Amino acid sequence: MSGIFLPLIRLPGYGSPVFSSGMARKRSPFNKRIPNRGAVVAVQLDSGRWCYVREYVLCHGFLPFLSVEPLEPGNLLTLKANLFFDLWCYDTEETPMVFVGTFPFEAEEESFGESYYTAPDEIDCRYTIHEMVGGTAGMRKTIDESEVAGIRLQRRYQPSEFSEFLRGKTEGWPILDVRETLGVKSELS
Repeated sequence: MSGIFLPLIRLPGYGSPVFSSGMARKRSPFNKRIPNRGAVVAVQLDSGRWCYVREYVLCHGFLPFLSVEPLEPGNLLTLKANLFFDLWCYDTEETPMVFVGTFPFEAEEESFGESYYTAPDEIDCRYTIHEMVGGTAGMRKTIDESEVAGIRLQRRYQPSEFSEFLRGKTEGWPILDVRETLGVKSELS
């Protein structure tokens, strides 16, 4: 028998085995195999500043502050996002990212995030609304445009697109310097 022998391993939750080369694959902090609700990841923007993204059930949200370098968990100003979006992140993403930590939500409803809809396209001519119903993520379809009024339209952003997405939306957000945060009272403490 010739060739290289690679052992078969089974991944939890997946029926088919995969070949293992013995080397761990680099994963983006956003691409965990298990749901990581409440996780916060610092992402460097084009300006060199860092933004903070929290994972929710339906979406992701930007925490309303920036910093000059990644903050430690105790220095985060707040854990409540005020700008929600949808994330698409490849493991090969080159944007610098740092996993800050996972923080439980105070209430289950807080973990849901913001509902969104997808617009009709050539495959499905209906609006699809993604929302939480009775604590479970659900979808409903409609042809009535008035039903999506006031709901966020889904658009996926990659970390490399965060600078453009945030342009003009961060006015009034504090920019924290690690040395200065020592005197700042945090909602987490």
